[in-house]
Amino acid sequence: MSTARSRLALAFAGTAIAALALAGCASNDPLSGDSTGDAGTTESSTIVIGSQQYYSNEIIAEIYAQALEGAGFTVERNFNIGQRDLYMPSIEDGSIDLFPEYTGNLLQFYVPDTTATTSDDWSRTVRPSGRTPTT
Repeated sequence: MSTARSRLALAFAGTAIAALALAGCASNDPLSGDSTGDAGTTESSTIVIGSQQYYSNEIIAEIYAQALEGAGFTVERNFNIGQRDLYMPSIEDGSIDLFPEYTGNLLQFYVPDTTATTSDDWSRTVRPSGRTPTT
């Protein structure tokens, strides 16, 4: 039972780390309170949260949404998007600000031949920006 709990805790930790890393992919900081972009145009201060087409992913995304709303932020839910090939362009172009994702799967998306098997391996593979893995 402790092994199952450890794996569950590791999965949740990985999801949280991935969500934070993916949130860093946005072109602006939705938590900064600054509502102007680089070109001086007004942008929405709404945080857009996406999810895959899995109940577990939707639940985690909803937890993030409710926590942010509880902290006073406006949240737009864009759940049940589908598989990675459908949602990654939206994350990369900044139209989705936050997205729960497993770190190992995300690393395999960027580096299909990765040999990383531990969180330390993952950390060494990903660049400090948390956005683009090295090869």
